[in-house]
Amino acid sequence: MRLRILQLEQEAAIRQQWKDLKAALKPATLLHNKLAEFSDRKDADEHPVSGLLNVGISYLSHKLGEAAGEKIASTLEQGIDKLAGKVEHVFGRSHS
Repeated sequence: MRLRILQLEQEAAIRQQWKDLKAALKPATLLHNKLAEFSDRKDADEHPVSGLLNVGISYLSHKLGEAAGEKIASTLEQGIDKLAGKVEHVFGRSHS
């Protein structure tokens, strides 16, 4: 019984970590963090090149976030499809 409770607690922790990771990798979150970092710097007003660089970095992080999200989604979809195929194969064989 203790092992099952521990397993459930660990599964809940993993689910929460996954939600946190997905939220942290959202392009809007990345952009928000970058803008907050930029606004915290006092010397950013003194260097316009720094501002342009930050805009470029924000754009790239947005594009990379989109690409990463698409890659993660396709990888998860493939994994789920494989798992569903294996489950169907196992249960299909046991009923035959």
